[in-house]
Amino acid sequence: EDGLLHNKKLASNMEIFNVLVTADLYDGQYEQALDKLIERSQDYVNNAWFIPNSLWQAIIYGYMGEKELEKQYYETAVAILEDKVAQNPGDDRYYSSLGKAYASLGYEQEAIEQGQLAVACAEKDALQKTVRQEDLARIYVMVGKYSEAIDIVEDLLNRDCLLTRARLRHDPVWDPLHGHPRFEELLS
Repeated sequence: EDGLLHNKKLASNMEIFNVLVTADLYDGQYEQALDKLIERSQDYVNNAWFIPNSLWQAIIYGYMGEKELEKQYYETAVAILEDKVAQNPGDDRYYSSLGKAYASLGYEQEAIEQGQLAVACAEKDALQKTVRQEDLARIYVMVGKYSEAIDIVEDLLNRDCLLTRARLRHDPVWDPLHGHPRFEELLS
């Protein structure tokens, strides 16, 4: 029972909660990640990201192969994010998340446009721009444009940013790139 209380205290901090969910994803513990998200049921918000809880859940349902639930949660996320974009034009966080949701629903051109808008909106903040560029690379992976994704990843690995080779190895969003010669070279 002390362990459960300790976990609840850790989960009350948004940043730690995000790390716990991300660790579950990297470990392939999708049910555990989903349980955390359902129990908490809050959107992840900080200066760098806005990730609706429904977007997190959609991603996880996708990894679990639950296509109907994945689509349902992506559609919910799109509605939330389109509203956020309309209310907060110029906020790169919303464009990035909307781009990822569009990509997952098969709206390739709209997804790429949102990712590019996010990068453009973050132009004045070097670190934030790298976060948005990584999100654009993720969007490219999600729509099957692997060369474009690898171009961005290669550039980011040569700069000061949050993207690391370890994250590229463990984050399942990059799985489609494994085996691609240019990507494997970047990992070595």
